[in-house]
Amino acid sequence: KVYFNANDGINGNQLWETDGTTAGTQMVKIINSVSSNWSYDFTEFNGQLYFAANDGIHSTELWVTDGTAAGTTILKDIRSGSSSSSPTNLMAIGGKLYFSANDGTSGSELWVSDGTTTGTQMVKDINTSAASSPSSFFESDGKLFFRATNGTDGTELWVSDGTSAGTQMIKDINPGATSSFPAEYIEFGGKVYFQADGGATGYELWVTD
Repeated sequence: KVYFNANDGINGNQLWETDGTTAGTQMVKIINSVSSNWSYDFTEFNGQLYFAANDGIHSTELWVTDGTAAGTTILKDIRSGSSSSSPTNLMAIGGKLYFSANDGTSGSELWVSDGTTTGTQMVKDINTSAASSPSSFFESDGKLFFRATNGTDGTELWVSDGTSAGTQMIKDINPGATSSFPAEYIEFGGKVYFQADGGATGYELWVTD
């Protein structure tokens, strides 16, 4: 099936699905009964669909669906109360679902989930004084490559295997507090190529093993 957002003119923007037929195109669930839920970042993981949505009670949090109304639920209220954790950058790698989220204490950091509430947790508080703002996710060799800032070295290239110990900066490409802003990753020949600003050299082609 294909999942998407749609507004039927009555219930606002809600989660819909289709099997490719008119009869099989229908709303899965009214997630937000007050207004549109504006779900985004649809990602398939372990045979289910994970996404961010706002139910009007918990604000924008991580949700999961098996394609039924009963099976469409909030996975975890990461930032409890009416504030949003705003999960984004969802990416499934092996048996883990990576994303960035803000728990209201640590700022936007790297999170991981095994598909359960208890198994959904912060991987590492990369920037203990503010948000590390992980973004630009890329998968290679079963690991997550991304860019983030630890508050000291600027926004640089990081890698994670889903554990705190296995989450580390690969290299401070632009030395000091200045950022290299790595982006545009592609895997070739067992290595990851990307663009980055080395400071004196400006934006050039880089590679990492």
